[in-house]
Amino acid sequence: MKLGIFSNVVTGASPEEVAARTRGFGLEAVQFVPAASGIGFGFDRAAPVDDFKRWAAAYRQEDVRIAGVAGYINLLHHDQRQRQDNIETFKGFLRDMHDLGTRLISTETGTYVASGDWDNHPDNRVPAA
Repeated sequence: MKLGIFSNVVTGASPEEVAARTRGFGLEAVQFVPAASGIGFGFDRAAPVDDFKRWAAAYRQEDVRIAGVAGYINLLHHDQRQRQDNIETFKGFLRDMHDLGTRLISTETGTYVASGDWDNHPDNRVPAA
């Protein structure tokens, strides 16, 4: 077992600085948080692929394992267009997570309610959801 943290908790001016600071705190693993994840601030997943790969290289250099991708995106979003965008973003996480050296992704089912991704809605319990 390795001691880890969400990657967006440690800050810095570059991927290399963030990775070095992460290791400096004695942490050995992160759950990588792309910007499109719904858990607050994060890294710019929309950056060019080379920049995304730069994060992976920085963590490898510091011997910090990327245990998984934080794919917390509302896959049941009440707005159909946003829901489809979220599903496409999630598919992108699935395609690109190998660049990070992981086979794991964490996610949520989401909600149909418009007030927030974590709020309850009766339609969340129907078979279609």
